[in-house]
Amino acid sequence: MEANSGASEPNSNATIITINVKFGGVSIPISISPHLTINGFKSLLLPSTNVLPRGQKLIFKGFTDGPVWKKAQVVPKSRKDDSGSNNDMKKIPVKNRMERWKATGVVALSECNLEVIPDEVWVCGSSARVLDCNNNSITDVPDEIARLTGLDKLFINANEIVDKSIRWEGLTTLKYLTVLSLNHNNLTTLSSTLGSLTSLRELHVSNNKLSGLPNEIRHLTQLEVLRANNNRLFSKKNKALYLGNTRMKSLPSKLFKTCLQLSTLDLHNTKITIDLLRRFEGWDNFDECQRSKHQKQIDFRVGVSRDFDEGVDKN
Repeated sequence: MEANSGASEPNSNATIITINVKFGGVSIPISISPHLTINGFKSLLLPSTNVLPRGQKLIFKGFTDGPVWKKAQVVPKSRKDDSGSNNDMKKIPVKNRMERWKATGVVALSECNLEVIPDEVWVCGSSARVLDCNNNSITDVPDEIARLTGLDKLFINANEIVDKSIRWEGLTTLKYLTVLSLNHNNLTTLSSTLGSLTSLRELHVSNNKLSGLPNEIRHLTQLEVLRANNNRLFSKKNKALYLGNTRMKSLPSKLFKTCLQLSTLDLHNTKITIDLLRRFEGWDNFDECQRSKHQKQIDFRVGVSRDFDEGVDKN
């Protein structure tokens, strides 16, 4: 994305600056305060570009992610309007952050040294589409989360979340949630109500202390991405893994090498194929154990049937 200066006032006391952002061959005019931060500016671009702030790259006269708005205050002489004085220009007040959240749909609160999610977030209601609370010290996701009825993406990575911190009753009412990211917290379990998030496409729970996933995860029929590395899920003691009825396409390549006691792997109605699993290290041993288990079940059934038939003949 490239930014061109087009300030609405030629002096340094301007309250509003207009910047034309070139994106995808289209020029997008954005009006901002001269005191706006880079992160705030990127948040304003999200609705027009559909690119999250962390994925945006700003370029201004060869400089990348620099103080675009300060450079934009200098207006070329050819663009000055001498027909009227600066005092006659309309003063537009800078919106406070809650108004900005409602306007953009993005509640950006990453790296704000927060211990709780501010109450003003819940006032956004259905206007909030993205809630980013990454890299704070938040210890609680309250019932009020249910008030964000239009929420599409929820990021609470790198906080102090534990099992009892999340009010799942409120969280699982978010029927439009497609991305839930809880990496780098202190979770040991996930609620069975997680299966109620039927629109969920991505679930990120890496770097926690999870020892298992709820069976109800099979109800997440839209799930395409599950990232749960650096947990206790794929440990030597793990005997069962239920991921059926999801849209998952892959698994950790060292699954069978790590989960030496794995005996149940439910992948029904997924996009994970046998051909993919055969490439994983440790597949041969897992497959042999499965065949042996099934053969024992067949032998047992045959034995029971034979005893039953013999009993019938004797009578």
